[in-house]
Amino acid sequence: MENLKLNMKKQRNYSLDLLKFISSFLIVCIHFKISGKTGELITIIARFAVPVFFMVSGYYSYNDDEHHIKNKILNILKLYFFAFIIYFCYNVAVKMLSGQVREALWYVSTYLRPRYVLPAILFNESNTAMHLWFLGSLLYSYLIQWCVVKFKIKDNIVYILSCALLLIHIALGIGLSVIGIETPDFLAKNYMLRNFLFMGFPLFALGQFMRKKEDVLLKEISTIHIISVFILSMAEAFIMNEINWEKDLYLGSILLGFTLFVAALKLEKKVYNPNLVKLFNTSTIVYLIHVMIGDILAHTSLENMLFYQYTRPFIIFVISVIIALVLNKVSEKDKK
Repeated sequence: MENLKLNMKKQRNYSLDLLKFISSFLIVCIHFKISGKTGELITIIARFAVPVFFMVSGYYSYNDDEHHIKNKILNILKLYFFAFIIYFCYNVAVKMLSGQVREALWYVSTYLRPRYVLPAILFNESNTAMHLWFLGSLLYSYLIQWCVVKFKIKDNIVYILSCALLLIHIALGIGLSVIGIETPDFLAKNYMLRNFLFMGFPLFALGQFMRKKEDVLLKEISTIHIISVFILSMAEAFIMNEINWEKDLYLGSILLGFTLFVAALKLEKKVYNPNLVKLFNTSTIVYLIHVMIGDILAHTSLENMLFYQYTRPFIIFVISVIIALVLNKVSEKDKK
């Protein structure tokens, strides 16, 4: 009966798509900052965007059987392979066209060197494009979920381990700094904490927990709670900005992503204009192409214009969305 109930609920929630769309813009803001202190503050606030994407994936995968999980693993693999090829060729082409032949050869050779390959395999670090770590982390999260289903590991065990791993991330990434302890050298590199183990799967599991306890969350978490968490998260962001503590993840990032997710669940039945729905569905493509779009624009005269420096993420996002809409339209015609 519980399985039937969950499957019936698995309809598309366009409010979650809207949250993903907003989050995709904020990810652009992280990778291409607005100049000045305001840009730094926006970057800190925007850190909730990545947790949202992991939580959405976990939410929709809860109660999936092995077959469905395998399909998702294959889809992520295809997406990752496609993105890898595109960015690999792009990076080589840029270096060759700019006359950096030696640099291009060195870049290609990095894929034969353990010091570059091992972080990619073990910790989802991408030497191809900085943002592709997310796809690697998501792929590993689905692989772990497949193991959970295959070996019938209880949900509570998964949730407890995920909480422990996320607490380790917070303690090592932020907590030590708070009490004045330097982060150990072996953890100084981002990928040591920003990976599937300490970030991806714990947030993925949080999304699954939200699916399992959806009725309780919708009942117990009120609009007042959501507003309160939003205010506290903004306060944390202002404090972190003032003391120049830039991290990949903050406690407020998790709480804000969680409460905004709940807010989207509360709006599950909201009806949106079909054109807006099409707009919301560009978030995945925007994520994939925005780094390339931003890099291309950085090689133009725009980069030196003051106007562009304060509108950089907006321009990159709009161009990425337009391209995504065109690609989605072409894809629809091909399917027909």
